[in-house]
Amino acid sequence: MYILKEGEENSFHDLVPLGETDWPEEVKKEISDFFSQAGVSDPLTQKLVEPTLKGFKSKNKNSIDWDDVIAYFKYEALSVLIMHDPKFKDRAEQLYRDFFEGQKFKVWNKE
Repeated sequence: MYILKEGEENSFHDLVPLGETDWPEEVKKEISDFFSQAGVSDPLTQKLVEPTLKGFKSKNKNSIDWDDVIAYFKYEALSVLIMHDPKFKDRAEQLYRDFFEGQKFKVWNKE
């Protein structure tokens, strides 16, 4: 995970800002909204991601489960809260209540 500081240039050759990916717009919006709530200003330009999502592709189908992608980045947003907000527990519970109530957990790195 990397979040650019305001005004900082991206020096990572394999990472791009979230807003520059060709991911579905609703996926980018959901991820961006969560990082905004976690205290990152303008996550579409500051949150850097690996654009091809190699780690999320199924080995058999070479497809991406966008629910897994969203779940991963929501988990990352929680870590931002933990690092930057001494009162993170209340905010984290508020952020994640709806998500975890409806989420059925999956086995990571499934074949």
